[in-house]
Amino acid sequence: MKVLVTGGAGFLGSHLVESLLDKGYDVLVFDDLSTGDIKNIQHTDAQIVIESIRNYDAVVSAMKKVDIVFHLAAVTSIIETNLNPYNAFEVNTLGTLNVLRAVVKCGVSKIIFFSSAAVYGDNPNIPINESAVLEPKSVYGLTKLDGEYITKIYSISPRLAEQIEIKDETISIPEIVGWNHDDKSNGVDYIILRAFNAYGPRQRMDSQYSAVIPKFINFVLKNRPITIFGDGTQTRDFIYASDVADASIFLAEKDVSGIFNLGNGNEITIYELATRIAGILGVSDNMQVEYKPPQEGDIYRSAADISKLKQIGFSPSVSLQEGLVKTINYFQ
Repeated sequence: MKVLVTGGAGFLGSHLVESLLDKGYDVLVFDDLSTGDIKNIQHTDAQIVIESIRNYDAVVSAMKKVDIVFHLAAVTSIIETNLNPYNAFEVNTLGTLNVLRAVVKCGVSKIIFFSSAAVYGDNPNIPINESAVLEPKSVYGLTKLDGEYITKIYSISPRLAEQIEIKDETISIPEIVGWNHDDKSNGVDYIILRAFNAYGPRQRMDSQYSAVIPKFINFVLKNRPITIFGDGTQTRDFIYASDVADASIFLAEKDVSGIFNLGNGNEITIYELATRIAGILGVSDNMQVEYKPPQEGDIYRSAADISKLKQIGFSPSVSLQEGLVKTINYFQ
């Protein structure tokens, strides 16, 4: 079976590519290498098309004879998307529209769209489930929600989706209410994954846009104070990269559709995370912390209710402690 992985040279995408190849899939990677790295997949048998999802014709060309699409390509940094919202909109929203249009044109049987827990915003009902109110606080969360809406529209009817209009740097999404929902003869079979905080080897470590775990590891390895934005009591739910990949493939192979949270279901404070990393590296007694004001778009608490995922037979297998040890060993 042939699969296409957009963003397959990136951090999460490359882990997914490895897992797909291990399971015998024929894998084609589609990546413009703006944040991904060819080194992440050069040890594999995956083919690669170096192009952007902003190029609709290139997406269509790559998607011919593909059975399943895993769509990860995106600008993923909350800071970066807030600084350059137009680029985020162009890649995350319009790029996803290109991917869905190509899925229909090429007759792809299923798409797995990687959304984010950022669509929930600062919801006080923790752990949060898939039916929660969606109130993104960042441009990144907003563009991921755009992608969800576009995916849902294409799942109802491509004819409805073709009414999406793009004009003057804005997108107009048609109203679903009142549409003939029985018209699903050509609808797209989809899975939307609301990933929480993924981490693991090959994550960007030394960029201003790096995620919290590689940043903390980098601080400790360089004997610098760990910078915490906020007071350290804010919480996150971390899931190891291989669990993200395994869950994605598990759902792709199941006769299911819809939205699924993808986390470990465990909440940890950022300060406790820092102490765990310092402990693994043997510097607990000398851990230095520097506190700074919260960043724009940050949420206070985040933890996934993953009961829906568990009900169909998947549970993450890598604990946070085990995953941190593996990640630290990689960066060392």
